Amino acid sequence: MRSLRLPRHAVRVALTSFAAATLVRAAHAAPGRCVEVRDAEARYERILTALERGKPAARLWWIGWTSGYSAATVAQGVLAAATTDRGTRIDSVVGAAESAVGVIGMLAAAPRTAIWASDELITMDYHTACARVRRLRRAEHLLEKSADEEAMGRAWYAQLFGGVVNLAAPIVLWTAYRHYAAGWYTLAPGLAVQEAQVLTQPTAALGAWNAYKVEYGPRRRASVSFAPLPAGAAVVGTF
Repeated sequence: MRSLRLPRHAVRVALTSFAAATLVRAAHAAPGRCVEVRDAEARYERILTALERGKPAARLWWIGWTSGYSAATVAQGVLAAATTDRGTRIDSVVGAAESAVGVIGMLAAAPRTAIWASDELITMDYHTACARVRRLRRAEHLLEKSADEEAMGRAWYAQLFGGVVNLAAPIVLWTAYRHYAAGWYTLAPGLAVQEAQVLTQPTAALGAWNAYKVEYGPRRRASVSFAPLPAGAAVVGTF
C-alpha cells in the first residue's frame, strides 16, 4: 500500500489558511468589550460645563494680549521706518523686536486648549456606551491639558523667562548704543506688562480640574518633563 505525500508548500498553505480562519472565528466570537464608567454622563457634563464657562475669558485673554503685542510690533516698526532720527529708529527697532517675541510666545506657548476644547467635545459621538466612555476620557484629557497650560503660564520659570526677555532689550540699548534712558523706559513698562499678563490669565480650568480630581480621583498617566532651573535643568516625573 502506497502512502500519500503532499508537497511541503501545500502543507504550509493549508496550515496558514487554517490559522487565519481560526483567528477570524475567534475575533467574531469575542468582540471587543467596553467597560462602562460610573456616572460617565454626569462627569462629562460637569467637565463640559466648566470648559464652556471658562471659554469666553480664555478667548478674550488670548486675543487681547496677542493683538496688543502685534499692534505694538507694527507701530514701532512703522515708526522705525518713518523716522529720520537715528536714535529713535534704534529704540523703535529694539522695542519692535521685544514685542515680536511676545507675539511668538502667545502663538507658541500661551494657553489655548480651553478656547476650543468644548467645541470638540460637542461634536463627538455619544450614541453607544463605548462612545460615551471615549468622550469622557477625551473630556478629562482636555480639561487636564487646559489646567496644565494655565499652571505653566503662572509658573516661576515662565516668569523668569519673561524677565530675561524684558531685560535683553535694555541691555542691548545700554551696551551697544548707550541709550541709558531709553533702556530704563523699555525695562520698566516691559516688566509691568509681563506681570499684568500673568495676573490676568484665566485659571478656570485649573480650578475645575483640581476639584474634579478631588471627587473622582482619576489616575494621571506616567510622564517625564524637563523644567529649566537657574543653574541647569531638572527632570520632573509624574507616576
